Amino acid sequence: DDTGLKSIAARGVLKVDPQGPMSDQARTAVVAALGSDNSDIRHLAVRTLAEMDPSKQANPEVVEAFLAVMQDASPHVVGEVIGALASQGKRAVPRVVNGLQNEKTRPYAIKIATLLGPDAAEATPALIETLANSSNADEKRELQFALGAIGPAAQGAVPELTKSLSSDTPEIRYSAAYALAQIGPDAKTANASLVELVKSEDEFDKLAGIWALLKINPNNERVEAVAVPRLTKALTDHRSHIRMEAANALGEIGAEAKSATAALQQTTQDQDPNVADAAKAALAKIQGQ
Repeated sequence: DDTGLKSIAARGVLKVDPQGPMSDQARTAVVAALGSDNSDIRHLAVRTLAEMDPSKQANPEVVEAFLAVMQDASPHVVGEVIGALASQGKRAVPRVVNGLQNEKTRPYAIKIATLLGPDAAEATPALIETLANSSNADEKRELQFALGAIGPAAQGAVPELTKSLSSDTPEIRYSAAYALAQIGPDAKTANASLVELVKSEDEFDKLAGIWALLKINPNNERVEAVAVPRLTKALTDHRSHIRMEAANALGEIGAEAKSATAALQQTTQDQDPNVADAAKAALAKIQGQ
């Protein structure tokens, strides 16, 4: 009758003989433990279910139990669920793909994919399909960050991400540019759309577009020639995050951004210490230190 002892015993059964005659009973006991008032028991149950075989974890009873604990429990328990799944690396990908199909589990599946990064490469087609069908701006933004976290292996997402560059929602444009930058040279088909983004009146659009072009076209003298004066100007923007990102981008260009040296030296006195530090780091890179 002791829920804690029962869940520990159930975990043992599932570890030792996951397909054995007691496995269904053990799984039921672990699911029941998710509803415990004792957070330690809930955490153990979460980890046990996260470590189960994906086909078993996708059992409707288990899915509903996970949803309940993620919606009602403390943020720490939610973090435990996401962390436990993400810690499994590539083995968690089937759960990500399954989670994307369910509107309730989708936000958690996207977070897990983002944490997995390159290990979530096999989930790319499912992420692209979800992005193409989504009408939720926040969801689209997070999907694009997940694709960016996957990096070059998410090359198949380039057409859909390119469409997002013309979105009316700033966050969707920014996250699309970020994802394209993370994909890198394999995203060259987005160059024309990124150039249009650079022409925007929105300073962050310009910065995001320039940064993506630099990442997609490394050591391209034409891109660098266009980028450096725009980034130098952005060092005086009233928004600190734009000044910081401009300094970071100039640092990544390196010696070819030497014309920005004076502006960066002035930015080392910025009232925001993060901006000042970024400017100092950029100067060091430009000067080859």
